[in-house]
Amino acid sequence: TFTYNLPGGFYKVQFDNLHINTKDQFLKVSNLVYKPKMSKQAFFKKKGQNTTMNDVQFKEVRLNKLDFKRLIDRQQIFGSTAEINNGLAKFSEDLRYPKIPKNKIGHAPYQQLMKVKSIFHFNTVYVNNVSVVYDDFSKKYNKEGSISFNHATGTLDNVTNDSAVLRNNRFMRADLTAKVMNIGKLNVKFGFDMLSKNGSYTYVGTLSPMPATAFNRILVPLVNVEIASGNIKTISFNMKATDYKNWGVFKFDYDSLKVNILSKPQD
Repeated sequence: TFTYNLPGGFYKVQFDNLHINTKDQFLKVSNLVYKPKMSKQAFFKKKGQNTTMNDVQFKEVRLNKLDFKRLIDRQQIFGSTAEINNGLAKFSEDLRYPKIPKNKIGHAPYQQLMKVKSIFHFNTVYVNNVSVVYDDFSKKYNKEGSISFNHATGTLDNVTNDSAVLRNNRFMRADLTAKVMNIGKLNVKFGFDMLSKNGSYTYVGTLSPMPATAFNRILVPLVNVEIASGNIKTISFNMKATDYKNWGVFKFDYDSLKVNILSKPQD
């Protein structure tokens, strides 16, 4: 296993195998990991603030039809397709520590791609069986709540920060399907205007029927509210957004919703 400790003292990158084939033009990395060098508790204690802790691991990452000459001569990463297979991305916060206000204008993940120094381009990135988990540790109730998007699968098209390519097609598009709380089927289509000055993007999607009680995993620890019963029949949305605002249509169809307030009345 190859391990590299990143500057700053908090994270490390490691992988088991790196396979490069110049004849067939592909590069494959197995068991790629980007994670903290310490436990979650130690991470936040050392940070001393409520920031996001990232823990990402992929069983396999593969770049196909990679232009090795361009990579060597110009340090540019150009390929036909990329594959991200079987992974888990966990993002954690701890509300027991202070949140330091930061200006997030222009710092969305897709906007960050335009700031990468090396030029890159892939026609399509295939995502296969990657789960995403967000969790927060509550200061008030001393519990951890989480929401998960399991077994995400789909595609991202026109993944590039090359302005010349983007002048012909300025949108990076994503079509992803996952299971919310490993139950409800969520399909979302994104359109990111990569040349927009104000972070313009769109997202449209649907969520299939699922029990509302599945969200107790995040509601009870964080806000001390419990969904006693309820059926989510469907959720659908068609939204537009920028760095500054979000607008569109959001429809939430449900029945038999009952909520228990777990706090004492005076709270």
